[in-house]
Amino acid sequence: MALKMIKMKRLPEGADRFMWNEFPVFRVPVEPYARILKFDPSQPRDPKGTTTGGQFARGSRSPLEQKRRDFQALLKREAREEVHLNHLRVDLLKKWTVWSEEIKNRKKPLKPDGAAAKKLDSYKEAKALEDDFHRKYNEVSERQRKFLGQAHEMLKVPPEMRSKVMFTDNPQNPLHPGVSARTKMALQVFRAFDGSGAFEPVKFPAEKLDEIIKIFGGENPFVQNEDGTYSIPVSLKLSKATSGRANADIAGVNIAGGNELERQVYHEVAHHIEMRRSEVLKAAIDFRERQANTPREVYKLNTIKPGLEDDEIAVRGNFLDPYTGKIYREDIATEIVSTGVEAYIMDPVSFARNRPEHFNLIFDIMHGKYR
Repeated sequence: MALKMIKMKRLPEGADRFMWNEFPVFRVPVEPYARILKFDPSQPRDPKGTTTGGQFARGSRSPLEQKRRDFQALLKREAREEVHLNHLRVDLLKKWTVWSEEIKNRKKPLKPDGAAAKKLDSYKEAKALEDDFHRKYNEVSERQRKFLGQAHEMLKVPPEMRSKVMFTDNPQNPLHPGVSARTKMALQVFRAFDGSGAFEPVKFPAEKLDEIIKIFGGENPFVQNEDGTYSIPVSLKLSKATSGRANADIAGVNIAGGNELERQVYHEVAHHIEMRRSEVLKAAIDFRERQANTPREVYKLNTIKPGLEDDEIAVRGNFLDPYTGKIYREDIATEIVSTGVEAYIMDPVSFARNRPEHFNLIFDIMHGKYR
């Protein structure tokens, strides 16, 4: 094919010189602007798919805020992955429905007629589909387990921040050896997430003693220091719950055992966080009142949770569970931290998605914001 030559018009003399001389290319130094925008080229970029602001904003955030954002980024990535996995599940289940009858009948004896060979092929195809279904479903489950593992690891606090509280069996009311072993394993997990500082031997002046004793139910579990101040002991006793319900007291935690033992441990030990940190208790009460319905409505918990005492009351609101809104006499405690820590450790992903405000409060507490 012949090429048609295009005749280019010549620019007026000096036109190119005018363009480059009047509009020079500026080379702007990056360093001053990088400092202004908090850009640190040595920092890694935010995880793929996040909207957390990239390298420029990363350097201006506190480590706690950046960790929170990284966790939210992990949830977003997992949500996109979950959409794909749900499509895979739906597709697999549709195929499973089509072939279920063939799979059920594949062991029936084949009649020696002309259709036998065709049926045999059908059975083989059904069996291959069944194997493929289980293989892919196991892959999906493994991806989810891996993601949950990543979420748990991300929420753990650094070793230097972890709780140093000592837990000992109560000789007057000991747990069953098997229950005690399971409880101590759960407490090791709790330590990995707790950077609240609640179990550090904090000193407080004598004039605060009455106020703090009130929080602990009216008894004095504290030790007096040589300088006249008082400290909360850093050890908690593990006892068998005599009432049939797990509970926390000034000495430690009382465990009822059963299938929900791990949840019980996290829930009851978390009560000591707000007991020992007045700032945490205040934040928990404020959160409970913010989440309460308007107008404020108080009701008896046993109307929706049979088995609870008649004097247990709660406020209706947007809570993780109705029990979360429980009100204690003179606000000496709440269920905000206890139910929150339970959900935070057991199922942080669902907790963060369904109750983000509550999750953020517990995140702050467990990472030492109120220390």
